[in-house]
Amino acid sequence: MKKLLLLATAVLAILACNKTDAGLINNYNKIIENFKPYSPECRRVLFVLSALTDAYDNMNTKNYYTGVVFLCMAQFYYDMTIPEINFIFEHTGDYLAKHEEAMFGACMDVLEAKGDVAWTFYTSKTTQATLQNYVKKHSDKCSQQRGK
Repeated sequence: MKKLLLLATAVLAILACNKTDAGLINNYNKIIENFKPYSPECRRVLFVLSALTDAYDNMNTKNYYTGVVFLCMAQFYYDMTIPEINFIFEHTGDYLAKHEEAMFGACMDVLEAKGDVAWTFYTSKTTQATLQNYVKKHSDKCSQQRGK
């Protein structure tokens, strides 16, 4: 319940700042539908990768508010655990992955700073290499599980 409240707060904060992002939730519903043929574990992997990719893409085009929604959703929507988040970020040394409260606090800080913190984080070569390695490691496994 606490996570849902935090997520709702983040989404409302974003929508208040940028009403053009209202279609974001519908996009996420479509993403979730596309992931249904996969096993629950693969859905979690695919969802967080999709959210992180969308966060990066939006921040890269200076659409920081949308990017942070995806960043927050990556953690909260599928109840991602801290070890799972840490696994994705394990080579970055970034404090965002260390504690749930720090992650959410950082999301809100990024909202207030219009993405400066997240822009630095997501454009780092280390972060991108870590995400690419994570995708490579899991892509075959998830392909095999489709339809199961």
